[in-house]
Amino acid sequence: MSTNNLASERKRMNLTQKEAAAKLDVSVRTLGKYEADPLIMPGDFIVRASKFFGCSASYLLGMTPERSVA
Repeated sequence: MSTNNLASERKRMNLTQKEAAAKLDVSVRTLGKYEADPLIMPGDFIVRASKFFGCSASYLLGMTPERSVA
């Protein structure tokens, strides 16, 4: 089961895939793959994306419905 939390965060910030990919230092194709299947995201990307979007890594991976950890 995949979740689209990465895509949701990108859309929440009103960014296109191209804009978000540039800010996250990945190609548009790579970002698209991560949005389709978050479990393939490497650790360094998860850390970078969670800092950029201001949410938890667990949320990006679809492990929790909460954006942040208390």
